[in-house]
Amino acid sequence: MAPTPEEALERIGIPKGTVAITVPDNTRDIDVAKALKALAAWLNPDSVTSVIVGLGLHRKLSRKELKHLTGQTKWKVSNHNADNCVTVNTIQGVPIQINPELISATTIITVGKIELHQYAGFSGGYKGPVVGCGGRRTIAALHHRDIVCDDSVRVGRLKGNLFRSIIDEAGASLGHTIALQQVGDLGWCAGDPVKAISYSSEQLASWEYVNMAYESVIVRIPDSKQTNFYQASRGATYLALSDHPPLKMGAHIIVDARCEEGPGLGEGERAFANVMKASMPKFETLLKGTAPTGGGTQRAIMIAKLLERYSLTVANCLEPEALIEIGIDATSDPPEALVGHPHLTIENPFSRLPQLKR
Repeated sequence: MAPTPEEALERIGIPKGTVAITVPDNTRDIDVAKALKALAAWLNPDSVTSVIVGLGLHRKLSRKELKHLTGQTKWKVSNHNADNCVTVNTIQGVPIQINPELISATTIITVGKIELHQYAGFSGGYKGPVVGCGGRRTIAALHHRDIVCDDSVRVGRLKGNLFRSIIDEAGASLGHTIALQQVGDLGWCAGDPVKAISYSSEQLASWEYVNMAYESVIVRIPDSKQTNFYQASRGATYLALSDHPPLKMGAHIIVDARCEEGPGLGEGERAFANVMKASMPKFETLLKGTAPTGGGTQRAIMIAKLLERYSLTVANCLEPEALIEIGIDATSDPPEALVGHPHLTIENPFSRLPQLKR
């Protein structure tokens, strides 16, 4: 039986002193309220000074969303502010700015989900405090084109990954940190952030090996990432920029996502949309010359890399005009109306990606 968060916490010692907790926003498919309920039963409730939603540069959660996210706990919950951070050090040229409420706590507990991630290899671990609760300069520098396009930075890769190594070194410098992580659909784990990611990544069945390359593929996006194109496009780039995608040159990638918020409403999403619009129709300008700057623009770089080899359409889209305005083909038609035969269907690219058997 999959471990519950309560069972995962039973295996480690209760921290002494004050505690600050980081939790993900609605873009992660994780039961945050369940995790906080377990922490409330495990910790001395008076030791918790704050619960911070790690937004990065995503949009702030409304009061209603915050209440739903945190359930019945009585702790103070706040949206992270990337402009209210403290600089703690510089790692490999990246200035590390962190939410001051984390710096002042004796222990940081980061709640997250371990699943495939474009840059960090797998999400979770120290990514919660360093990126989710990081400062504007940290987010911009860490997502600069020189880093996200480094050969070592790959979805599903931890060892030798430049992006992951910066995050982990920065996180280790923050002091005592406990990771309470949902491991895909395998239950929960708790403990050291680096060990949790390393062990859990080996337990997850993240790859599915197939025998042929396809000319078209439907990528179905889970509900937590369907709200806007910034998030939904991850499913397409995870596949296209993986080590061995089972796609023929010029293959048509069809993303099945509502995108009711268009490109997205947060600051990072708006920066992404502006860069896309300014560089259309030939997005290859994003890959050479002066790199776009600012958190969120890296998503445009990933899409430009995808479009070097493949085509992209968003289907089942509720706001296709908003995506067409930034140079992305979009339609309200179902994805099945656009594919050829045979085609490949991916049900959740964040938990399991097909790779061409070699």
